[in-house]
Amino acid sequence: MKDSALPARKTERPSHQFRTFERRAAAVAIISGSLFLALLVILHVLEPEFNPIWRFVSEYELGPYGWMMRLAFFCLGCGCVAVFIALRTQLPTTSGKVGLSLLLAAGASLFLTALFAPDPVTVGAGETTRHGSTHSLASVLAGVSFALAATMITRSWRRDAARVPAKALHWIGQLPWMAFILTYATLFVMTPGNGGKLGPGVWIGWPTRLLVVSIAAWTIAAACQVQRLDTIRQPS
Repeated sequence: MKDSALPARKTERPSHQFRTFERRAAAVAIISGSLFLALLVILHVLEPEFNPIWRFVSEYELGPYGWMMRLAFFCLGCGCVAVFIALRTQLPTTSGKVGLSLLLAAGASLFLTALFAPDPVTVGAGETTRHGSTHSLASVLAGVSFALAATMITRSWRRDAARVPAKALHWIGQLPWMAFILTYATLFVMTPGNGGKLGPGVWIGWPTRLLVVSIAAWTIAAACQVQRLDTIRQPS
């Protein structure tokens, strides 16, 4: 009887420990996403010289409080990685696993945007720097990877009746695509009238801000969903 009872205790304890680990990862995602949003708001006050209408959000790295923008991008990357950890065993479908891989790629790309400062939006095509080009490439990879990840993860989640995500999570996952549409529509419409280059006449600032805010909002919503589902799974 003692031998048969032993395996039962071994299987229950790791399961409980892993649920606790998932909840902690979700808490990290919530804190990281919230810190990003708070730092972004503060930077709009501390560095008003970067007009949010036509300056990229990452250009705050070039100002006197650039360390805050780098910290904000690092927090956003941590949020993506934390959601990956919290969800890695909850999405058994192929699309879910691919979505998680893309989410991890988005987090890694955001870390690169924190490490490599951007070039000013006014810099000429032949004046770009290596670190600025790296930042631009990482920004595009982060945005595309996250948009695909949010869509695939949400759809995979919705296939499981026991894990149907909140409607807010689904709609927030559409915001990155909206940001992309607005970004390229702005470039297509306004760039020709500004001499074919970026500047005060090309209102690219708000669409890019919508993108990063949607990343933070989705990671927070997904993490909250993980915690809610874990509470439902726990026996009363």
